[in-house]
Amino acid sequence: MTAPGAPSVRDAIEQLYAENWLRIDGRSDATVGALFADDGVLRYADLTWIGPGAIDGFYTPYRQSNHEKGRRTRHLSVNHHITPLAEQNFRVRGVVFVFSGIGSVLPLLSSAPSGVADFDDVCVLDGGGIARFRERATTMIFADAGSFDFSKVAR
Repeated sequence: MTAPGAPSVRDAIEQLYAENWLRIDGRSDATVGALFADDGVLRYADLTWIGPGAIDGFYTPYRQSNHEKGRRTRHLSVNHHITPLAEQNFRVRGVVFVFSGIGSVLPLLSSAPSGVADFDDVCVLDGGGIARFRERATTMIFADAGSFDFSKVAR
C-alpha cells in the first residue's frame, strides 16, 4: 500500500519510465543507475549488470558513443502492462521505440524508429510511493545499422 498522498502505482511507474528515458536520451545529467534499487539488475540480451554503479558503467559508453557521433535519441515507451507481484513489486511489460538522428541543427532527419524493443521489468515502490527498477530485461526486436552495438560493452 502506498502512503497517503503518494502518487498512484501507475503514476509512480510512469514517472520512473519518463525519468529513465530523459536520462538515457541525455536530457538530464542525473545517472540512470540511481533509478535502480541497490540490488537492481539490468539485462540486455545475454549481458547483465548488477547494482547502480555497474548499471551506470553500462550507460557511460552509450552516452560517449552518441556524443562522439553527434547522435541524438528519443525513446518512447508505450503499452505499459502493470501486474502486481509481491507487496510493492510490480511487473511492467511494454515496448520502446527509439528514434535517432545525427547532427546539431534541429530538426534532424529521421524516418522509421532506429530500434524497437520489448521490455519486461520488475519495479518496486518505497514507502513514499517512489518507484525504482528492481529488474530490467530488454529484448531488441528491430534495429537499424545506426543502432548502438550493445555487444561491444564490457560485462
